[in-house]
Amino acid sequence: MNIDQIVFDSSLRPAGNMSLRHADASLSLENRRIFLSPLSINWQELVCAKQVHGDTIRIVDSKDAGKGARDYDDAFEDTDGFITDQKNLPLAILTADCLTVFLHDPCRNVVGILHAGWRGSQKKITAGAITLMQQKFGVNPADILMYLGPSIRSCCCEVQETFKELFPGSVIQKEKRYYLDMPLVNKKQAIGLGVLDRHIFDIGRCTVCSGSGADFFSYRREKERCGRGLSVIMLKG
Repeated sequence: MNIDQIVFDSSLRPAGNMSLRHADASLSLENRRIFLSPLSINWQELVCAKQVHGDTIRIVDSKDAGKGARDYDDAFEDTDGFITDQKNLPLAILTADCLTVFLHDPCRNVVGILHAGWRGSQKKITAGAITLMQQKFGVNPADILMYLGPSIRSCCCEVQETFKELFPGSVIQKEKRYYLDMPLVNKKQAIGLGVLDRHIFDIGRCTVCSGSGADFFSYRREKERCGRGLSVIMLKG
């Protein structure tokens, strides 16, 4: 998707596995190239992470271009999000049910991308990213545009009753079962720091059941044999 200053998107399952570590990775580099080419993004410039379901966010610049793009071992260690104000620097995360959070301040021209599973959401990774954008780039949260990508949704994200204490107001009870609304958790974090509700846009797609399971990779559905989709954001030059 192109929106004036930025380009961002999340790959669909038919585009193939994008991970260099999970499932069959033999075609992953070629899959990345094919997916990113129409976005005018060079796959070899991707900034990638060794994601650990944490809340560590790296501020990156042009010297970091290509880290993890060709080799998983070269990716940023213990990282679940990136922020930059550098143009033509594509930031990437990989998901298979976890939420992708895209952040953009069009006034300061700063972007971020986050890998927000339930653990990262509990650690308030979205709030952490917005705070970091404020501290390092002088971003006003009221200027931030936030886009929530595909993820497991409350229709399919069954959790234990104890999650009601971890995520007050974001767990839905259906009969005797409990379901987490992970996008809502991260939306609340953003609004709590001053992001405007009207500046938050949710794709609303569930990685488990959209297209009867044909649209996205889903760890909940496929377990260890699951590939990963790629999400990317970049400031245009």
